[in-house]
Amino acid sequence: AGAAVNLFRETADSLIHLARNGYKIRIVGHSLGGAVAMLLGVLMLKHIDKNSSESFKSVSEDDDFLRVYGYGTPSCVDASLADSTRSFVTNVVLHDDVVP
Repeated sequence: AGAAVNLFRETADSLIHLARNGYKIRIVGHSLGGAVAMLLGVLMLKHIDKNSSESFKSVSEDDDFLRVYGYGTPSCVDASLADSTRSFVTNVVLHDDVVP
């Protein structure tokens, strides 16, 4: 979680600026990086919801502005948080991956 928080602190303003200017944000990671990507996506949405104002409206109204893709991602959250991310997170894991 610490890596996601650090990345959030370093990139949130830039990502929001890009989203306001019409760019779609895609966060991608493999293995542990996929878990960090998912947590970063959660932090980004939480930040936008917390600061929802006129300046964020154009970003938050676009359902497709943020997508997260993880490949070979280990479990890193509980079932309820995982369920709440289904609309913007896609994880691809081999059925018998040695990292559960």
